[in-house]
Amino acid sequence: MTRRWFLIACLVVVPTLAWAFKVMNPLTFARGSDKLTTDALEIIDVVADTMKDHLDIKLIDVIGHASVDDGRTDLARLELSERRAKAVRDRLIARGVSSSRLQVEGMGSTQPVDKGRTSIALARNRRVDFVILSRDNRD
Repeated sequence: MTRRWFLIACLVVVPTLAWAFKVMNPLTFARGSDKLTTDALEIIDVVADTMKDHLDIKLIDVIGHASVDDGRTDLARLELSERRAKAVRDRLIARGVSSSRLQVEGMGSTQPVDKGRTSIALARNRRVDFVILSRDNRD
């Protein structure tokens, strides 16, 4: 079984079966928006600092998601989720992370973390996740 790593709160590395940045405060967006909030900027800045401190992380996938509560088509949600991922990527680059270490992907509303229909559940699905795709000596 391949060992993989989570980066918890962008500070502590913990072995697990999937590679990901586990950010304790989720990076979420307002309904129908790809604009970064003040809270999101702070989280992205911590991720950027972590990536600069961990040069062994060669490539991460910045994955945008959308919820189903906005009346948009599947294609529109896919495009919105990609714009969210690109907004996060652009902030990481502005904070000194090389663009060659970043890949973006939009998933639309295909991977909800909460299948509920409450406003809280839907808000949790409007997010960006970080997955480590490549690390030195760990591929």
